[in-house]
Amino acid sequence: MKKIAVITLVPRSGSFYAGQFQEIFGELAQVKAYSTGDGSVEGIEASDLYVVSTDAFEAAEETRQYVPSEGQVVEIQLTYAKDVVRNLKRIPKGTRVLFVNITSQMAREAVTQLEQLGVNQLHFEAYGPDLALPATEASAAWEEVDMAVTPDEVSFVPPGIGKVLNIGHRPCTPATIIEAALRLGLERLLEEKRFQNYMKSLAPGNYSFEQMFKRSRQLESRFDILIEILDEGMVGVNERGEVFAFNQKAKEITGVEAGLAMGRPGERVFPYIPFRKSMEEKKEVPSRLIHIGSSNINLSVVPVLLRGECIGAFATLQRFNELERRQNELRSQLLHKGYRAKYCFEDVVGCSQVIGRTKEILKRMARTELPVLLIGETGTGKELLAHAVHQASRRSKAPFVAINVAAVPENLLESELFGYEEGAFTGAKKGGRPGLFEFAHRGTLFLDEVEGMSPAMQVKLLRVLQEQEIMRVGGNQMINVDVRIVAATNESLEEKVAEGSFELSEEVRTILLCYPWPGNIRELQNVVEYLSFTGQSLIRPEDLPPTFQTSLLGEGKGKEQEEALSGQGQLKEAAGEESREFWYVLEQMYLASEKGEFIGREAMLKNARDTHIPLSQKEVRDILEQMAGRGLAKVGKGRGGSRITLAGRRLWEERGKG
Repeated sequence: MKKIAVITLVPRSGSFYAGQFQEIFGELAQVKAYSTGDGSVEGIEASDLYVVSTDAFEAAEETRQYVPSEGQVVEIQLTYAKDVVRNLKRIPKGTRVLFVNITSQMAREAVTQLEQLGVNQLHFEAYGPDLALPATEASAAWEEVDMAVTPDEVSFVPPGIGKVLNIGHRPCTPATIIEAALRLGLERLLEEKRFQNYMKSLAPGNYSFEQMFKRSRQLESRFDILIEILDEGMVGVNERGEVFAFNQKAKEITGVEAGLAMGRPGERVFPYIPFRKSMEEKKEVPSRLIHIGSSNINLSVVPVLLRGECIGAFATLQRFNELERRQNELRSQLLHKGYRAKYCFEDVVGCSQVIGRTKEILKRMARTELPVLLIGETGTGKELLAHAVHQASRRSKAPFVAINVAAVPENLLESELFGYEEGAFTGAKKGGRPGLFEFAHRGTLFLDEVEGMSPAMQVKLLRVLQEQEIMRVGGNQMINVDVRIVAATNESLEEKVAEGSFELSEEVRTILLCYPWPGNIRELQNVVEYLSFTGQSLIRPEDLPPTFQTSLLGEGKGKEQEEALSGQGQLKEAAGEESREFWYVLEQMYLASEKGEFIGREAMLKNARDTHIPLSQKEVRDILEQMAGRGLAKVGKGRGGSRITLAGRRLWEERGKG
């Protein structure tokens, strides 16, 4: 619903005009009256349109005190009702009439308009309170006046005039109503019965066909100018699907001359534009990438609806590289909106050896493209150092965007970082909104208190860093971004590991250590991403990806790993049946697995000598072969080293319990 503010000098006039507008616009608008005469204009509300009477303000400068510079303003023009003109024409010819209004100037304008409407058999004299005479002179001055006519300004009729005809407030001209409707984008109002009835009630001749035609031509001219200044191709079709709008940019993109397109069926000239689909379904065809010649073109089609009926459609075409160029231009403009680093290393005050060393390391890191993690207690200047790293980098002239991750609710963080498209969720801003990654393009994004980010969001962030592209929430297009991450945390990640904040269960930890990872680092990354979406604070064997478990239990994996996953494996050897040397070798492999390492025979022999355990190379080799045969160890060749299996770990742990 549109908001209309009516501003007049006299309060009752404002109420009358506001009532007229409300009656005509109905449910399409909310109309409120304000007056400069009683001061109610001081409380005026922001509106979509300001309808102002000619006498409301003394100067244009005064208008801007109450109407914003970007506000749309329509000046009230007045006319006469048809029955008023008819009644005035019935007054005998030659009658002397004093026309009384709030000012003599307004009275003269009203008389002129009456004469143009054919009321020219009377002798009019304009009068306003600004022409008031002393009481002693008034009666003599108006002796020859037969009657007074006034548009509801009876209080200003001078004394001594016996006959007064109050014709009531003059209504607004159709031109005023039409102009208001056009400004508000409510052209359909002009076709409705209430406006047509209003037109019929007024004296004819105030908004002629010639004026309407002129107004139509002006709008058409403005439309032509508008589509030509657009930085994208525009093709419009009417309700019959025929092309009626085709700008120069569309000609450049499609290679079709305007003469071959105008007036012809749109889908015949441009078979790759789905006009018919959009018009029949009365729905927008979302942006899609098509090929025209050797160019990638971003295409979308929007239907034009009037009272639920489709009366045409518009297609927009834009070269994909131009779309990216415009995005980059918009991003560069953000530098003028506060996305700048404020501090450099010279602003880091302190002469201690630790501060000096920190600055030296960060200066070297700043010259690289590597992400930076700053760890320190609250208030130690992590953000200051983040600013300094950006200033010392090659990105110093690009945006520096900062966000406190912990301060943003989890359900809003994704849209804040990656942006969103229109309609992505309830309350989404019309047209969508870029995210901070787009704002920080070619610059630095500072994530403060990054420990507050959920594992799922950390995985998404990792993918952005790897792929250098994002997709807005609710979007279907990848957007390239070039962003360096500087993160900060006030918690020790080592302590969080020690206290179990990143803990896997012991069973899963063992499984991951024993798993051969045939898919290398990519397989490990996929498993970690999957685990981040389980929502479990402690990962157990049943939380592992089904594909991972299938691979682990698949061909060639043996019964030992099946037992490891199920937890049902039975140890085949009693702890007391093995030699001291056997347990020593098993212990060495167990300790190495705790560090995530393999261990070779030479390392075992060296450790044995250091602890005075008599052990030869042959004995180590024989013990390892025995363990391999029992499924307790995997023996590597050469310098690859050997590693304990899950069954071996269980045997060692059971011995410790015994």
